[in-house]
Amino acid sequence: LCENSEDEALFRATQMALNDQLLPEERERLISFLEREIRAYNKDAAFNLAVLYWRVPAMQDIEKAMDLLQKCWRDGVPRAFVGLAKLLMSDGRNLPGATPDAIVKLLQDGFAAGAIEAAWLIAKLHLDGAYVKKDDYEAFKWLFIAGRRGHGGGGGVGGLRGSAPAQEHVPPLARMTAAGHRMVNRPNA
Repeated sequence: LCENSEDEALFRATQMALNDQLLPEERERLISFLEREIRAYNKDAAFNLAVLYWRVPAMQDIEKAMDLLQKCWRDGVPRAFVGLAKLLMSDGRNLPGATPDAIVKLLQDGFAAGAIEAAWLIAKLHLDGAYVKKDDYEAFKWLFIAGRRGHGGGGGVGGLRGSAPAQEHVPPLARMTAAGHRMVNRPNA
């Protein structure tokens, strides 16, 4: 969520809403504030409100979340690419745009736009064989890229700062490599 250090209060309020720690009238004030910020072209506010509409049960409105994430995506917000992909893989899986090609393209474009989490998710898709062909080599490659760029695994869109240690979220292939097991060269296909 709010990655800008100046948005600490907004981050805390959003975190409280995600953890269902706000009273209904406080949630309404937060929504009004975020909507004003969106009208003032605050892309972080649009992204945060999308996450709230997606993740807070008392506020859940997948259509509003999708609309806001698409707005952020059109505005080039890197996290929005990942957010859209995650939404399409979960609560939006029955929407017309929730195709494997669209999800992978969102993640690839998100990585190109600067969303490091996209590389980690691409690795996870290859490791699980979800939306793409299972491929341990591709999974390791994308996991390596994500790690080199500073992603420790887990957390991310819809998650909050201070997520669990990276080891708990690292796929088995990466744990083997981190433990000193040698990777066998992949034969040319």
